[in-house]
Amino acid sequence: MDPVHSRYVSATGMYFMSSTTLDELNYHDLSNCEELYGAPLYYAHRVDLHESLKDMATGPNGPGIPATVHRKSGVRSYVSTLPHSSHLSFALSNSWFRGERTLMLLL
Repeated sequence: MDPVHSRYVSATGMYFMSSTTLDELNYHDLSNCEELYGAPLYYAHRVDLHESLKDMATGPNGPGIPATVHRKSGVRSYVSTLPHSSHLSFALSNSWFRGERTLMLLL
């Protein structure tokens, strides 16, 4: 996932403010997250996060076989053998889908 393309913002710090006076109560420095934890910390707006996850699941550059999104299809039923197997079957109102590691996105 490309944080720049996904419009994420690098976390440098976090201010804690009083809800009544807006006085600064505390500051937490986050500039060394990569050094401490081995990965940078980013802030993401929920819409940007959902778009980047959808792109990873349905796009050609994501891991594995791209998922297909079937919009305006009600789910009648599903059968899962998880966690014993990676097979999942679910019935849409117009047809059945069966597959290994099938991903269904509810948008």
